[in-house]
Amino acid sequence: MHYEASLPNDFSISPDCALLFAGTFAETVTTQSPRVTHFFNGRIDSPSITTVGPEGGVIVHYDFARNISEDSIIDTSGGGHHGRLINAPTRGVRGYNWDASEIDWTKAKYGYGAIHFHEDDLDDAKWETDFTVTLPSDIRSGIYAVEVQSTNGKTSDMITFIVRPTATASLHDPGKPKVGLVLSTFTYLAYANDKLSDPERPSSSATGAALCEVTLYPSEDMSRQLRRRDIGLSTYDTHNDLSGTVFSTAKRPITNFRPGFISYGLARPRHISTESMMIGYLERENIPYGTITDHNLHKYGASALAPYNTVITGGHPEYLSFEIYDAYENYAKQGGNLMYLGGKGRSGFLSGEHQLVSVLGMERLPKQCGQADRQCHQGVLEKRSITVHGHVLGDPREADAYFYHVHGLYH
Repeated sequence: MHYEASLPNDFSISPDCALLFAGTFAETVTTQSPRVTHFFNGRIDSPSITTVGPEGGVIVHYDFARNISEDSIIDTSGGGHHGRLINAPTRGVRGYNWDASEIDWTKAKYGYGAIHFHEDDLDDAKWETDFTVTLPSDIRSGIYAVEVQSTNGKTSDMITFIVRPTATASLHDPGKPKVGLVLSTFTYLAYANDKLSDPERPSSSATGAALCEVTLYPSEDMSRQLRRRDIGLSTYDTHNDLSGTVFSTAKRPITNFRPGFISYGLARPRHISTESMMIGYLERENIPYGTITDHNLHKYGASALAPYNTVITGGHPEYLSFEIYDAYENYAKQGGNLMYLGGKGRSGFLSGEHQLVSVLGMERLPKQCGQADRQCHQGVLEKRSITVHGHVLGDPREADAYFYHVHGLYH
């Protein structure tokens, strides 16, 4: 797209103003600064502002093919008007000059300089803090929640969080846990706030996205997931422009991250509510245990598993990063006992984006997708197998053979 306008005065960019892509400012009476609205759905590649005439030149020129693994965008004009991306739009997608000569953006010299913006992208909900909770330094690891009630007392909710083992807690734990339970937090994020029960969405489970026939069981959990459209999508949903959702963030309320959550398609607990049942079993049997998360394994590797003689996987450890896989492998090779108690485990490899792994990145390969996935993630399935950090997705190692047959791991 090319746009020209005649200006009566010299053109310059004030350091006090912001140049927006994929949105415009709108004044609001509720905040002192303008809010952004009129969001754009689509791709933008190599935007620039130039002047013409005897002294014409380039004011700004952004090369979106640079720093694809980051949230920064680079002005190559020399003016230094660099910017940053908000809410993690999809980078490294096919641009105006893509010609299929290279499917790996980390190797391509051109063709992947576009960014796909969506009006329903979300990286950080930025909710204001209403209260804080200070936990004892010697608190046991496990799943905890703060229960909040509405002012009229007619409804309540549980703000759930996970506490990992600490050195201080271990000193105060007479049981010295020898069993570690891994909570599949990467899988929780992949399904976070999914809208698969919405029959109006192309990514509805009714289209086959669940890879089987699904009977919906209406519940308050299902109702909450459907009506809260402001807190983002799961990686199983499509954006409003029907392109696939690549990122899922933990920086938002997650309605299906609750100990008592009941699946709308299974009419039983799923994910963290299933793990809560295992914790109940360990408690009833007086088996000392510690809880670990995928995030811990991704960051700390096998050292997070080292204190335990036996490590139990969660009920649905579907998604791993390479770092998590290596943690399991190294732990087993060092003599640890792994108990695989999950279903549909390690089906896909993910990329933990950003330093704190608060955002999960997933791009589906054609061989990983059912018919509905091919339909619903048509914006993602463009022969892309590389994450924003350059990792190859899929099954590059024979993980099945390792997980199910050697190193004392039970299936």
